[in-house]
Amino acid sequence: VGSLVAAFSFSVWFSAVEAEVYSLNNFVILLLVWLCLRWARNFQQGSHRTWRWVLLILFIGALSVGIHLQPVLVMVGILIFGLWLTKGREEYRDLVMGSLFLGLLLLVFYLVIKITIETGKIGWATPLMLAAVGAVFLYLAYRWLGKYSWSRILMLTMVTLLGLSSYFYLMIRAHNDPAINESDPKDVKGLWEVFSRKQYGENNPFKRRIAYPEMWNNGEDLGFNGVEGMIHDIRIYFRYFNWQYTPWAREGISGGMISLWISLLYLTIGIIGAVRLWYGDRRLFMLMWLTFFLFSLGIVFYLNMRFIPSDPSYLRPQEVRERDYFFGSAYQWWGFFIGFGFLWLGEVLRLAFVKFFTNRQKLLNSLMTVFGVVLILIPLMGNRFSRANRRGDWMAEDYGYNILISCTRPGILFTNGDNDTFPLWFQQEVLGTRKFDPQADTGIIVANF
Repeated sequence: VGSLVAAFSFSVWFSAVEAEVYSLNNFVILLLVWLCLRWARNFQQGSHRTWRWVLLILFIGALSVGIHLQPVLVMVGILIFGLWLTKGREEYRDLVMGSLFLGLLLLVFYLVIKITIETGKIGWATPLMLAAVGAVFLYLAYRWLGKYSWSRILMLTMVTLLGLSSYFYLMIRAHNDPAINESDPKDVKGLWEVFSRKQYGENNPFKRRIAYPEMWNNGEDLGFNGVEGMIHDIRIYFRYFNWQYTPWAREGISGGMISLWISLLYLTIGIIGAVRLWYGDRRLFMLMWLTFFLFSLGIVFYLNMRFIPSDPSYLRPQEVRERDYFFGSAYQWWGFFIGFGFLWLGEVLRLAFVKFFTNRQKLLNSLMTVFGVVLILIPLMGNRFSRANRRGDWMAEDYGYNILISCTRPGILFTNGDNDTFPLWFQQEVLGTRKFDPQADTGIIVANF
């Protein structure tokens, strides 16, 4: 029940049928948690091969950074879960030392690269600094922990660096001058600008974008302070949550109160599931709840969004589109808690039927089956006939074609940002329409594209 509710929720469905990173990102997150649970089961059974699961989790987690940065968040929950699981065993010490070593190594790597890029002098500083730090730490690990732990930490480091090396593919690709070559990362400096997301500018989460003078509308204070700005962003999160299961609030049609009550139903069942998980397995609860927290309120804090298009029109400036897909992993994760809540309701009703309705277990099974099917059908039918289902929707393709053919030859077509540019690139590079007519995107023309 929980998995199907999650799969049919609006933001998860919407991302699954577009050529974007979010659906693959959700798959990797689920894979990492599944591998973590497999590792825990093998560890509790006393298997001597449990460390292989740790290495596989770390490799996939590092490799997934080339897709999206969200899997890094689930690695935080997996680490805490692993430390709790292995407490009192030698694996606990190895996880602690390995995490400290990797954290120190990556911190030194970040600082050295940042300094050398800013000064323009890369030279041998980076490899020498990394080699020195690594050698000192491994020597101490060998002296304090012994040969076996030393080899484990070395393996952790190697698989992490191997996974992160996927970023170097961008340099190889850039040297082949593909048609779409954002940031053109042909050297270390260009690669670092991609990795550090330079094109998105500075973001200080403690300075909310909808709460300070540069965000005023025509010089008038909108009345927000920093705390109110954060509260407004949390309201945006719950507004998007209200979009997940029914179309009424999302599509701006009648039935908004029905949508609200249905969303409260799923919210309540999820909370019940979280409480049930807390009393059933607190280590698993910590993994699931911490991951959900980082995917929801953690991302709300970090993203520091502007006003969104569904805010009142006088609130400016706004995001260029609705940002519900940023929280798709959180809404998918909530499906787990809905599943646990459904399980708990079944357990409670079973006890009640045993006490008050003897020999009526078939009736209980039928009621729970119907209830589970209803929980699944609500988001399935609510989103099947909405814009989450893009069958027959050729708007982006038609838009790109119409804009391209409107440009006379010879000429340069000026566009503005992703919404204008990508449909045209698709027409040119995939369908071959007016392939050699140049575009100038005024939103990113100053970047090295």
